[in-house]
This record gives sequence, C-alpha cells and structure tokens, in this order.
Amino acid sequence: MLKLRTVCMGILLAFCVSFFNVPAFAAGPATKVACIGDSITAGAGTTNRSMYSYPSQLQKLLGTNYIVKNYGVSGRTMLKKGDYPYWNEAMFTDSKNWQPNIVIIQLGTNDTKPQNWAYKSEFVSDYVEMVNAYRNLASHPTVYVCYCPVVYPNSGGFSQSETIFVNEMIPMIKQVASQTGAIIIDNHAATSNMPANFPDCVHPNNTGAFALAFNVFKSLALPRTKVSFYEDADYKGAVVSLPSGNYTGGMLLAAGIRNDRMSSLKIPEGYKVEVYEHGDFSGTKWTFTADTSYVGDACNDKMSSFKIIPSGPTFYENKDYTGGAAILEKGEYLLSHMLAAEVPDNWVSALKVPRGYTVEIYQNGDFTGTKWTFTADTSYVGAACNDQMSSVRIY
Repeated sequence: MLKLRTVCMGILLAFCVSFFNVPAFAAGPATKVACIGDSITAGAGTTNRSMYSYPSQLQKLLGTNYIVKNYGVSGRTMLKKGDYPYWNEAMFTDSKNWQPNIVIIQLGTNDTKPQNWAYKSEFVSDYVEMVNAYRNLASHPTVYVCYCPVVYPNSGGFSQSETIFVNEMIPMIKQVASQTGAIIIDNHAATSNMPANFPDCVHPNNTGAFALAFNVFKSLALPRTKVSFYEDADYKGAVVSLPSGNYTGGMLLAAGIRNDRMSSLKIPEGYKVEVYEHGDFSGTKWTFTADTSYVGDACNDKMSSFKIIPSGPTFYENKDYTGGAAILEKGEYLLSHMLAAEVPDNWVSALKVPRGYTVEIYQNGDFTGTKWTFTADTSYVGAACNDQMSSVRIY
C-alpha cells in the first residue's frame, strides 16, 4: 500500500504522439527551465553533478520536451550585501540571456549565516527585485520561489541556520510571492525527516537531490506519461504516479511510496514495469506490461524498487548488443538529455530499433555534425559512427 503525499497525474503525451503519428519533437521548441541557486542546486553532495544534481534529475523526470539548465553557484546569497551575492555572478547574467520559459529560484540557505543575516531587512526587497528581473525578460517566464531544504542539526562546521529559515525566512518568501505573483515550491517540507540523505546536514546526496527534483516536478504540474501505483487492489487507495526511470528504495520513499506498499498499477500502452523485492533492484522480480487490478499474492506489498521502461530503441555500449544498455523513448535528445537518461557521451556501438522507428545519431550535442540514420537492428554502427553519439532524434 502507498502512503499518499500527493497525486501526480499527467496527460498521456506519448500516446498522443503515437496516435497522430507525429514525431515527438514536432510540437515546437522545447520549454526552457532555468534552475537558480547555490551549492545545493549546483549538486554539491552528489556523486556526479551532471547526472545527480537536482536539475539533472529534474531533466530526466521532465523528458525531452524540456531543457533544464543548472545555474547553481556554491556559497551564493540572495542578499546583495551578502558575502557572495548571486547578483555578481556570470551565471545570473547567463540565465537571463538564455530567455527561459520557467525559472526556479532556490536561494536563502547561505543568507542565514550570521554575517549575511545582519542585512535581513533587505532580503525581501532584493528577492522581489530578482523575481522581477526574470519576469520582465522578453520570454516572460513563470517564476517559482523555493523554500530551501532542511538544514539538519550538527552541521559539521556550517553556520547556516534552520531556526532562522523556519521562523524568519519562510514568512519573507511568502511575502515575496504575494508581492510578485511568483509560485512557491515547498522544498523544506519535501526534505523533512530524511537526515540520512543529507550526510553533511546541508547538502543532499543523490537520493536527497531526487527528493528535490521530484517535488519540483510535481509542483510544475507539467504533462508527462506516467505509471500509477495504487495502495489497494482495483486501483483504490493512495496513488503515486511516476515517469520512466529506475527508482531505488530511497527514491520511492522520497516520492512518497513506502516500502512494500503496492497492490495494483496502471501502465500506459508501450510501457513495462519491473518490480523488485529489494531496494537495489535485486531479489524476486515481477514484470507488468498492462493495467493490473491486483498484482497477485506473491507480489502484493513486496515492492521495494522498480524500473519503468518505455518502448523504444535500445542503445548498447559495445557491438553485438553487449555491454551497458539504455532504452530511449521517442523524442529529441540533446547531450544534456542523454546524460540525464544515463547515456554517456560518445558511448554507443550497437542498437536495436523496433519496427516503425527511425533513429538519427548526431556527432555533436546539438544535432549538428555528421548524421547517421538507422531503421533496423544494427550489431555494429560502423567505424565512423562508433562511440560518436552526442545527440539523437528518435521518431
């Protein structure tokens, strides 16, 4: 059974694309999402920032109709008079020049340091000015302002203050939202009661960063095909919905799914779900390919991790379909999309292409350079193409 934190419902975009036989990337330019912040946004505390920072994991959740850029800079403050103001950074200028459609601001953790909070009277005015700086761009983005993640006790020499944030800063951010029309994302509540995911008490690890990404994903309420997991049989009880991806036990908890709590599920056409007994994709595995009103006595309340696998071409690290493998659904994958889907740059040597699919592999990360086209299984892509894929279109 699932403990409900929220219901995350989505429009079946992939179905619409298939039904009308239109390539996934034909709907128009991708929506640009700019993540503004400090070291927590930058990915400090994760094992690989380009893959596991919260913006990178948000990219994976949103899919290829969105481009997420990480504009986090370690140690930076919202306050102009802080020790390291974000205002002075090239990232601030770059993020505006990019003309994003969505802006997510998560600054404030470093402002709670004593030397910075001495200027707290200017926090609201500085924050309002930054929100308006983005809102007044030619792209007229929707701006979200985040309550910062929890600062856990015994922060190992860090001077950020949880007390200041809860008692003083949250009311100020509410005031900023009221004055500007910005939308609040509560990343504070989303990261409560998970000290193990903040090893140094300030910076999230990979799972903690996923908790942030998933909370932002829910808050944006953007369409994406999802599999829905239900607490009880017959699609009843609490429900949580997730897009394609591999979800460990820790990630399930971060998404609001308690261990061993699932009795039925709904699966969009073309998707497969592998449910595992243990939290690390080990133990007994059960596979589902269609709506299932009851998963069966053997599987009931046994889910500790799972993989949601879309239909699409499979890319292999080595020729003859060996080595690491990754399945990508229809879409337009820049290099940043590939990395978010855990497909390394310059990695592919073979691929399996389902009937009716076309794969266009590009030499550069922005669909430029040499292009190779594949419409059938290929045990070796050839010397010229081998380990050259930096972007790819699938339709």
